[in-house]
Amino acid sequence: MRREMKILRVLIIVAVLGLMLLPIKVMAASTATIIVTNSPYFVSVNITPSSWAINGLTGSGLVNNATTYYSNPLGDTVSPTILGAKDSECYFNASNGMAIAVDLTVTTSDLSGGSDNSTNSNNGSAGATFYGAYTYFSGQTSLQWVVCKSSGSSIGYSNLLAGGNVNFGLIVSEQTNAWTGATPSSSTITVTSSAH
Repeated sequence: MRREMKILRVLIIVAVLGLMLLPIKVMAASTATIIVTNSPYFVSVNITPSSWAINGLTGSGLVNNATTYYSNPLGDTVSPTILGAKDSECYFNASNGMAIAVDLTVTTSDLSGGSDNSTNSNNGSAGATFYGAYTYFSGQTSLQWVVCKSSGSSIGYSNLLAGGNVNFGLIVSEQTNAWTGATPSSSTITVTSSAH
């Protein structure tokens, strides 16, 4: 009986060792996917009105050389209040219908298509064949008015809140050379909004 017990113990040990040496099944690698949604804030601001005839708000719509004009509904040659432009002195309105605050930058191209085509001086000053331009926003003092360049203007208004709006205007100083013809020229004013 002792011998049988020894044999049984040996068989159990062999059986256990055999189980340990059996190949172990390993699970194959698995993958899972994650879907990422990229929903950008599309920054867009509505500007009204969409055009301006220089000296056409209270004047004749004809411009003189070496004269500064304002998009001021109170008068085309009336400067906005230098200690803080008032809403009533601003012809344009920018409204932010987005869910984020934005900064506004204003640029204006060269005047072209007419008898006397003026180049934007990009420094706010007029000269023989170039004009100067500024933008001003309601509440800003004259020290805050920003030069409107043909490209690369500084931010004119910072942090227009979501759902907010602000009034603004333009200042154009006409070239100093006398006009050579009567065909009107035009430029494009671009208001760029970017996330604040």
